[in-house]
Amino acid sequence: MTTNDEVREVFKTVVGDAKAVEGVGDDTPLEDVIMIDSLVLLKAMVALEEKFKVKFEGNVEEILSNIGTIAAYIDSRRASPNGGK
Repeated sequence: MTTNDEVREVFKTVVGDAKAVEGVGDDTPLEDVIMIDSLVLLKAMVALEEKFKVKFEGNVEEILSNIGTIAAYIDSRRASPNGGK
């Protein structure tokens, strides 16, 4: 399973409706997905930090803009010498 797929699974869990996230592409703006609002993004961020053992820093709004950007950020943090913390 790719990081993108794992991120999508986290959103499915947080949203509570797999079908709402199923068709979301890697580049689809998450703000355009009906069931994803700021509270869902916050919950997803916490869940992603816990799952991947990373900390979101910097322009979090930009990082959380779509599945592809989130996955790329996680991959870059996991590859860093300090383990993403």
